[in-house]
Amino acid sequence: MKPIYFNPGDAVKKAFDLLKENFLIHVFVFFVAFAFQMVFAAWGSKNMLLFLLQILVSIVASLFITGYAIKVVRHEKFGLNEVIAQSVTLKKILNYALYSIIILILIYGIVFFILLLTMGTAGMKDLLKLDVDFGQLSLFSILMFLILIAVIIYLSIRLMFVVYFIVDENIDFIGAMSKSWEITRGHVGNLFILYIFAVLLMILGFLMFIIGIFITAPIVYFALAVAYETLRKKLYPAENEIAQTA
Repeated sequence: MKPIYFNPGDAVKKAFDLLKENFLIHVFVFFVAFAFQMVFAAWGSKNMLLFLLQILVSIVASLFITGYAIKVVRHEKFGLNEVIAQSVTLKKILNYALYSIIILILIYGIVFFILLLTMGTAGMKDLLKLDVDFGQLSLFSILMFLILIAVIIYLSIRLMFVVYFIVDENIDFIGAMSKSWEITRGHVGNLFILYIFAVLLMILGFLMFIIGIFITAPIVYFALAVAYETLRKKLYPAENEIAQTA
């Protein structure tokens, strides 16, 4: 089997082409999905029940958009009811929720560890009467903060296709994490470029009076789905060889 090659530029170009094929339909679908989330986000701060409902709506919308993007990239013929029925099931909602909880615990754990390390260094300075100035401690804190950001970005890249596997293969979140970790191995650099592009494009969408997000979001999701479709071939070499010889 030939090695899998992934080019972030090609993924973005294909995403633009896919958006142009059915521009109004794609923009409308993302507008409805995002507007749905925004409505519940506005209510979420009123009480705990509405806050939990907001989280549920966010999960449902994310699963739906992911399933929609996968079908668009595969050029499948489908209806929105079909996307909802296949992408938004109780099993997938629960697995995505559990995955999100695990990630939150992991991130907060890393933050807590670095805070303890930083505070512990300052405490040791007083305890041992070390002659360490405030500038040195500040430099250490900045270094720890940069390490924290680097770790979070790295994990985000290695696990960026978890929701895709949950939606596409209907597997549990542990299996999805394992598969995402596997297909991103050796492609972190190119995926980082795609990651930065996605962040910048989403920011640009918000700066365009928020309305622009309904145009930039489809590009981001389609580009990520293209990356997923390309890299998942690592897991199914037989299928890839058949596609190459067809």
